[in-house]
Amino acid sequence: MKIRGFIELKNPQFIKIVARLLSIEFNLPEYYAGNVVTNALQSFRNQLRDDISVYLETEYVDKVYRDSYYRYYSSKASQYTRDCIRLSFFDNSSGAFSHGTIAEYPDKDVRDAYRGFLIIRPTIPKIVGRSAISPKAFKNFDFKSCLVDVKTTVDGLKIDVSAFPSSSQDTESITCAETSLWALMEYFGNKYPEYTPIKPSDVIEALRNTVIGRQLPSSGLSAECLTYAIKSFGFGPRLYHRDAFPKLHNILGCYVESGIPMVTALSNRGMTVDEDIGHAVLCIGHEIVTERMIDNAVANKIDHISSPCGVIDILDFDDIDKKFVFIDDNFPPYQCDYLATPTDRYSDSSWKACRVESIIAPLYDKIYMESYLAKEYIRTLVKTPYFSYLCGRQITMRTYLCSTRSYRNYVRQSNMSTDMKRIISDLFIPKFVWVTELSDADGLKNEQVADLILLDATAMQTTYYEPLLVAFANQKCYYRNRTTNVLTQQAVKCSRFSSYSNIRKA
Repeated sequence: MKIRGFIELKNPQFIKIVARLLSIEFNLPEYYAGNVVTNALQSFRNQLRDDISVYLETEYVDKVYRDSYYRYYSSKASQYTRDCIRLSFFDNSSGAFSHGTIAEYPDKDVRDAYRGFLIIRPTIPKIVGRSAISPKAFKNFDFKSCLVDVKTTVDGLKIDVSAFPSSSQDTESITCAETSLWALMEYFGNKYPEYTPIKPSDVIEALRNTVIGRQLPSSGLSAECLTYAIKSFGFGPRLYHRDAFPKLHNILGCYVESGIPMVTALSNRGMTVDEDIGHAVLCIGHEIVTERMIDNAVANKIDHISSPCGVIDILDFDDIDKKFVFIDDNFPPYQCDYLATPTDRYSDSSWKACRVESIIAPLYDKIYMESYLAKEYIRTLVKTPYFSYLCGRQITMRTYLCSTRSYRNYVRQSNMSTDMKRIISDLFIPKFVWVTELSDADGLKNEQVADLILLDATAMQTTYYEPLLVAFANQKCYYRNRTTNVLTQQAVKCSRFSSYSNIRKA
């Protein structure tokens, strides 16, 4: 018989009640179930808000676990149930959601209070399965990140939550690499019609002719295999290794600022440690940048660029020291750490020694210009006579990738000047553009842009003005004539306007 009902997260009996459900549903000794639930859910309980109420449902059919069950667990001698337990989270600040069933509450109240779900699967002891929990359910959500509307149901009521999908590994059918890949495709599949969410078996099929040896039980995937799998799911991925790209953190920061979740391979290779660690996580956002962070970066991170007319001091937004948001299958979602110490949340010294070894950017397959090439071109462009007014000044540069559809929608609603809006609207622009916002420290603190440069994301040659779509600088507009390739200049009315962001606060 299906069991369902509310229990407050702060209830002292919460762990005991969930353990009792595990004991009944998964045929476990109750004392053992208690240990399993404590190890798996106590960290969630510590980091979720105290006023969260949890709706428990047994006999839940989870599509991801069912896929692993039929592919792997059903073939084992040990008996595994096919069903899961679902925990649904609600904002209970009003005190309303503390008893009864969902059917007893108005649909609007349920939707307004809904904060996501977490699946408990019978893969002892790694029981935390598929989840989508809003950052608003956590005590600390002072960050910007990639979020997507995940559609689900609660007791038959259709509902959705703005979250980033996550799951823990079960160490047998999926490891950290597969969970990162699954979460990545769950995000893109729910956000864009060009992509489709995947199941664990889809990863096996994608790599069947690539992986040497058996695929189940899983022994993990290399960065190269992950890149190949991402490519097979419709992307044009780019793999960056630390050894080949000294400014790896800057590249990662730029793509994250573009709203692209980054597969991040961590390793303690070369460190004096007791245990060799290799781990895959997703980097999906960063903490809110404060005025103090900007002031520190101005004092320590300025790049001095020499031009024929003098020196330009540039602060790259991606060089500002800030914590980034990680989806790590060993922890609840939205863990925040610096890129220099991406595993500082771990207590074990071997794990703490991990560094960012490589990153994978899941790019749209028609994006040919990479982040570091776009930035190199901008640095070359500002040294031309058209930007001579910047000489002797200190400026800030924020660069990100954006779809033309999203950017034009932003332009239409922004406080840009009418001249700028008209020119951008009339331009022939490919599906994706690189956007660089130029300002100063005060402008960056207030999210205000002084000058704007748009580059063609399909460009490969960075000589002359080929990548340049349009530049607004010093009350002038510069754009390349597509017929003559000559740079055209005209006077325009420009004023400071609000910056755009591909990542957002919950």
